[in-house]
Amino acid sequence: RDRTWQRSMCDNGVYDDLVRPFIVDNIACQKNKGADMAIRRIIKMLQRMYRARPDAPIYGVHLDVKKYFPSTPHDELKAMDRERIKDKRFIPYLDEIIESSRDERPEEEIRMDPFGRRGTGLGSQINQLHQVSLLNELDHEMKCIVRSYIRYNDDFLILDHDINAVKRAKLVVQSHLEGYGLTMTDKAGVFKVQDGFYFMRKRFILKSTGKIILRLHPKALADERRTLRGLKRCMERGIRTM
Repeated sequence: RDRTWQRSMCDNGVYDDLVRPFIVDNIACQKNKGADMAIRRIIKMLQRMYRARPDAPIYGVHLDVKKYFPSTPHDELKAMDRERIKDKRFIPYLDEIIESSRDERPEEEIRMDPFGRRGTGLGSQINQLHQVSLLNELDHEMKCIVRSYIRYNDDFLILDHDINAVKRAKLVVQSHLEGYGLTMTDKAGVFKVQDGFYFMRKRFILKSTGKIILRLHPKALADERRTLRGLKRCMERGIRTM
């Protein structure tokens, strides 16, 4: 029952205030956005970069945040809410939701941490929105450094014709995350887009003709096969119909 008022507060009270400053390519956990849009945006970015310089290589890097939800400091989220939420009557309730996520570390470790208590829960709608909102300033900064950039919650994809711009952007991401007490993970190092790369459980391949081929990630393919085998066994035992 507590989720009913949380959802109403999120949809009718704080959603617009939190998402208003977002860039278009901050895509997760929002109305009319999601994984399908992220894939379409990446394809559009690759097409635009290829047409601008057909013979030039495109470099990229795939980054994410190590244990993003468990590592997010409570104080940073509270400060963000006080800055962006216009109706201050919501602040005590938002603070209560943030504090309700228990920090699993020993109390001594928490006291020694300069960022204090950390962690938000995965299930709450407002927690999802908080996590997407926290790195908004970084998103705007990245748009000024590289030609193409997209973020899906804690997954970053950075693309540019200039390999030095990609490396500089990577350092900016790392520095910004450290300012929040977060740790960056480099998924694959700096790669050449023409060799293919993985993002959103998909493999993107840019051909020399400009054609973009999309393939399932091997792990996603294995998961699909496992699901189908399970459904087949259920059908053979009469639990499910075709």
